[in-house]
Amino acid sequence: MVQVSRFIKSKPSVEQEDGSTSPDPDGQEGTGRRSFSVLLVSQLLATTAFMFVVPFMPLYVQQLGVEDAGSAAAWAGIINGASGA
Repeated sequence: MVQVSRFIKSKPSVEQEDGSTSPDPDGQEGTGRRSFSVLLVSQLLATTAFMFVVPFMPLYVQQLGVEDAGSAAAWAGIINGASGA
């Protein structure tokens, strides 16, 4: 079993005048939160953009040569299932 604690980098702390410690002396905690926020927003936009394509997939499959609407819907379902979304 891998020990997770050896992969976790501990934050340095700085002792204050009153004896308490500050866990983030360089103010870098905000950088991680900002990076996470950018990643979250970009992932939500990408997922939303992909979901806009899903209703039109049977029409695209019909343009590829599948003539029956039921078969086009089935192929669209297979394509969407294979994409992992």
